Amino acid sequence: DYYMQHFPERVKVIHQTNGGHGAAINAGLKVATGQYFKVVDSDDWLDAVSYQKVVDFLSLVSSKPSQLDLLVCNFVYDKQGSNHKKVMSYLNCLPQNQFFGWEKAKFPLGKYLLMHSI
Repeated sequence: DYYMQHFPERVKVIHQTNGGHGAAINAGLKVATGQYFKVVDSDDWLDAVSYQKVVDFLSLVSSKPSQLDLLVCNFVYDKQGSNHKKVMSYLNCLPQNQFFGWEKAKFPLGKYLLMHSI
């Protein structure tokens, strides 16, 4: 409720009985009015500077005709209780800073897209 009070034009809060993660996402999708939708779980955090770059890029792309279906970003896997953080990077798997089709993707065995990067 704190964020809704401070950012009412951007944040909506839904209070409902526990129906699980999927039910919460579906409830959010029903009331979403913005152009973009990002799920941030209770154990997630966003770097403000990095996320602003994502929003700026999406704003730029949406101002022009494009065929963007998916935006993939690197992220940090910070497992609670672990002493190290792992940067999940797609530098060697996907072309950088360009539009491309899946035929250009080169995922080695054991490397795959995780939901936090989409």
